[in-house]
Amino acid sequence: MTLPQIAALAILGGMIVLFVWNRLRYDLVALLGLVLAVAVGIVPAERAFDGFRDQIVIIVASALILSAATGRSCSPRDSTEFRGRMDRRSWTSAPR
Repeated sequence: MTLPQIAALAILGGMIVLFVWNRLRYDLVALLGLVLAVAVGIVPAERAFDGFRDQIVIIVASALILSAATGRSCSPRDSTEFRGRMDRRSWTSAPR
C-alpha cells in the first residue's frame, strides 16, 4: 500500500469512529474528513469542493432543509389532529 492509500484509510477509519461515537454532528465529521484529506495532500485544495457541483447534492440539500423546516413548524401529532378535525366536519351536507 502506498502512503496516500494508508492516509485515506486512516481518515475513513477515524471518520467511522466519530460517526459511531456520535458526539459530533455528522456534517462536522464530514468537513473534518475533507479538511484532513486536503491537509495530508490526498485531495488537491482547488478540487476539494468539486462534489458540490453535482445537481443531486443541491436536490438532497433542499430536501433536508424542507424536512427540517416542516419538522420545526409543527409536529406530526399536530397535523394529525388538524386532519382529524377536518374529517369530522361534514363538507358534503347543506347547512341546516
